Order: sequence, then structure tokens, then C-alpha cells
Amino acid sequence: MKSLTFNQLQFRIFVLLFILFISVLIGYRYFIELPKLERGISLIAERELETLTFSIQNILNTVSRTTSDYAVWTSTYNFMLDKNQDYID
Repeated sequence: MKSLTFNQLQFRIFVLLFILFISVLIGYRYFIELPKLERGISLIAERELETLTFSIQNILNTVSRTTSDYAVWTSTYNFMLDKNQDYID
């Protein structure tokens, strides 16, 4: 078996360290940073959905009050025109 020269040994150690560094970097990104990023994105999405739901509820409440007011005004106006007994009851 042929013995390794110092340069070949140094090159192999460098390649081994480089592969080790790259694998640690990829592992850190995949197992630590990616779950944190996904968790943060899901929290932001949940917060946006809650805000959207709250806004829609407020709009629906406003529309409900407005339509109810118009319905009462229309019934009152009709009562004033023809003295409807059903409205009094």
C-alpha cells in the first residue's frame, strides 16, 4: 500500500472538515431554524385570521343594525300611513 504524502493527508482532512461543516450547517438550518420559521409564520397567519374574523364580525353587526333600523323605519312609516293594527299588536 502506498503511503500518503503530507499534502494528500492535509487535503483529505480539509475535505473531511468541509463536509462536516456543511452537514452541521444543513442540519442546523433544517432541524432548528426551519421549525422556528414555520412556527412564526403559522402564528402570524393565525393572528391575521383572527383580525380578519373580528373585522368581518364588526361589518356584519353594522349591516345587521342598519337593516334592522331600516326595517323598523319602514314598518313605522307604513303604520303612520294606514294605521296597521298588526303593527300595534
